[in-house]
Amino acid sequence: MDKMICPCKKVTRSDVLRAMAEGARTFKDIKKVTGAGSKCGKCEDDIRKLLKKHGKDQDKQKDKNKDKGKANKLEHHEQPIVVDALVLECRDAAALADFYATLLGWQRGHDAPGEWMDIVSPTGGTRLLFHQNADHLPPVWPPEPGAPQLQAYLDLAVKDKAAMRQAVELALSLGARLPEAQFGEDKWTTLIDPAGHPFCLVIG
Repeated sequence: MDKMICPCKKVTRSDVLRAMAEGARTFKDIKKVTGAGSKCGKCEDDIRKLLKKHGKDQDKQKDKNKDKGKANKLEHHEQPIVVDALVLECRDAAALADFYATLLGWQRGHDAPGEWMDIVSPTGGTRLLFHQNADHLPPVWPPEPGAPQLQAYLDLAVKDKAAMRQAVELALSLGARLPEAQFGEDKWTTLIDPAGHPFCLVIG
């Protein structure tokens, strides 16, 4: 049974983890997204424990710095915005994370079983995050009127045709599918991952 984190607002542990998967990094973020803690505040400790467990709690440090004046506020607003993660919906987050981790040679990162999982490159940078949704419907490829539409997809670069052939073979061995519809001639190959998401291997 899902644990109730904030009885006042009926916010569960899954609600908090879902907010974290979608980018919430602090208690204030969780409060803004879910409403937890906005009435009695008694759930703050439980939420902070979840944030700490997943390495996301930056709120305490921000509280220490919030009174440093206008100059610090200006400096904060001048910081660049970076892409932290690309999120893919799927019915089995662990299975899809394993597929892409093996295909790309990446490593598993944070894991909230039954909720979400991410993988990270050994060199750092943007994460791939997989959000589990039992009602997920994959897009139809090629697109068809009235069917679920493709919203975004991954372009994965390979160095040459030989590397392309090897990457296609690896992807297929891991459970990907090769659709009949191909539009890239010999420059890129479209595949469908085990959750139904199209992605492309591109000679870069």
